[in-house]
Amino acid sequence: FFLMIRRPPRSTLFPYTTLFRSLIREQEKIDNIFPLRNSNVLELPFQNDFFDIVSLVGVFEYLPMSILEKPIGEAQRDCLGEIGRVLSPGGYLYLATKNRFGWQYLTGSRDHNGLRFGPVFPRPLADLICRQKTSQPYRIIVDSLRGYRGLLRDAGFDDIKIYWPIPGYQLPD
Repeated sequence: FFLMIRRPPRSTLFPYTTLFRSLIREQEKIDNIFPLRNSNVLELPFQNDFFDIVSLVGVFEYLPMSILEKPIGEAQRDCLGEIGRVLSPGGYLYLATKNRFGWQYLTGSRDHNGLRFGPVFPRPLADLICRQKTSQPYRIIVDSLRGYRGLLRDAGFDDIKIYWPIPGYQLPD
């Protein structure tokens, strides 16, 4: 999924490396990009309304791994709420992630937890299998269209546009 969410421009937050930031700054002649890495996603080190755009590409599904003290849904909502705090009025959240019921998972591809069909299973079953196979909880989570929409609305985002690239956000045609 690509999700473009308009939040009721100044700078851009990308959860990427310093190398990526340097390449973008040089290539695009853009100076106001702030990559974020290994930070507390529930307490971003920026003032309110600081960013015009926040980009999460292939990152959202991993966020519950960095917030182990909270249930998965609460961790995701709280993170989205914090992103909403740092977004300026009229700013955009660009979120690219995978579909829980995507073709690759329905046909048995392994998810980020190493499970075949993992996202398709009910979460408690996926957690049980993951704990037995890896001794780790099932916390790298992808959701469905309905699930993402609900999370975003619960976090205060209301102008949600969803795009479905084929075959996936990594290699859209």
